[in-house]
Amino acid sequence: MTEMSKVFKEIKFTWCNTDECNDIVEKLDINQLPTIALFHPHKMNPEILENPSPDKLASTIEVQNEFYKRWFEEEKKKAFREIEDMVTSQP
Repeated sequence: MTEMSKVFKEIKFTWCNTDECNDIVEKLDINQLPTIALFHPHKMNPEILENPSPDKLASTIEVQNEFYKRWFEEEKKKAFREIEDMVTSQP
């Protein structure tokens, strides 16, 4: 995970000790370790990966990273269009 956080800049990584974070374990219904919880701003519930293989983890993170890169670019274009519309409508 530490190495992945250096590579994937659009994704924020954190980890916790499940012995000290019982509230998180209960809230996410964690039954196996390691468990990866992916929180997405556009979804209500996190995506849970229990005991993922290194390949599964890497492929999931790569897919999510690409998704957020594209989403960011789309939102940036949308914002610039809105700004351009405001500027042209206010001579």
